[in-house]
Amino acid sequence: MTLPFWCETSADLRFIGIFRHPWAVACSVAARDTGQSLEDGLALWLAYNERLLQAHRRQPFPLLCFDLPPEDFVQQLRHALQTHFADWIETEGLHLEKLGTFYSEALVHQAASQLGDASMLSERGLELLERVRSLYQTLCHLVQVAPLTVESLPADPARQLAFWLPQADALHKAGQAEAELALCQQALAQVQPQDRAPLWRRVLRLRRTLGNAEALLSDLLRISQECPQDPDLLLKGAEWLEQQGEHSGALQILNIAVERAPQWFLLRLRLGQYLMRSQQPEQACAHLEHARLLGPDSSAAHMALMNCYAKLGQRTAAIDSYHAAAQIHNPPHQAMIEHQWAVILTQWGEREKALEHRQRAVNSPHVLPHMVVAFARELLALGQRERALQVLSSAQAAGMESPQLSQLLNRCQA
Repeated sequence: MTLPFWCETSADLRFIGIFRHPWAVACSVAARDTGQSLEDGLALWLAYNERLLQAHRRQPFPLLCFDLPPEDFVQQLRHALQTHFADWIETEGLHLEKLGTFYSEALVHQAASQLGDASMLSERGLELLERVRSLYQTLCHLVQVAPLTVESLPADPARQLAFWLPQADALHKAGQAEAELALCQQALAQVQPQDRAPLWRRVLRLRRTLGNAEALLSDLLRISQECPQDPDLLLKGAEWLEQQGEHSGALQILNIAVERAPQWFLLRLRLGQYLMRSQQPEQACAHLEHARLLGPDSSAAHMALMNCYAKLGQRTAAIDSYHAAAQIHNPPHQAMIEHQWAVILTQWGEREKALEHRQRAVNSPHVLPHMVVAFARELLALGQRERALQVLSSAQAAGMESPQLSQLLNRCQA
């Protein structure tokens, strides 16, 4: 869909196209819990692959079929690289022997089946069906593979994820959260274990909607056993537990997730941040330092370490982390970095320096109301009432609103 943009960036672009069975794509799209239906997935597949075919007809390039068994797909990719990119392989030093690690079974959540189970499709879906089937067969013919080369879904409809998704979608649109939850739990008992992740994602969302933190934690512990290849489910669930005030439960789940995926930056960062909130800076420090190694260009990691080192009394390390965070160009984070550093400087008794950093935070286009309030309060504490009034008035004139800001402004004006 963005191919015209990329074509404008360089005259020396070469392509490899990959297509997948449309039914598997439709199920995958519907399983992402974004409110999209099977018909939406088929329409999306058609839009993308019509453009793929148009581009291929203008200037042929290698096409790969993702529906092949993993070893055949990797061999397909190796042949395409050796045939069409031999010069790049030599100049860039690409290691084709590592292609076996490129393909991950964790990416495959949906299997393909015979395209055209009308019981699962609306009238709109039926209209798409013939165009989708024809295009898929055309693409398969171009790469000389037989259509439907992968294992079909189970013959029993109740064993198919796609059997349950339209029913769950209908309940979701009707606002029947409890009925949708009951349906998903019924589906979990039927669907194959490797296909359950999309259902679990819905269950977690519904637990959050219904406000049942205890059941959410119980489900997450079960997910950690059933879906070890999906630590992102655990991360999302831990974040929801934290939002509901279940700090110990969130830490428990994040620790399990880190065991499953120890090199995932975001997991390490979140675990460190939650440990800090739980007043465990020593334990937080180890995870935050690991996160910084995994994401050296993340201002969030440096900022978290800045606060952690300050809490531990490691002044030099905190200063170094502040400078590292400030040097990374991440405009949305700059105001927060300056504000947090001002808080630390105030704790160290360096109020004049803190005031400079609070001013930087307030000058940022990404300033938040609580930063303006903190700056104004510091000015008032230093006896600079007129300046505080000016800061608050300017923020309100710019459209910034919060109860704290309004109350402090009224107090200054009284």
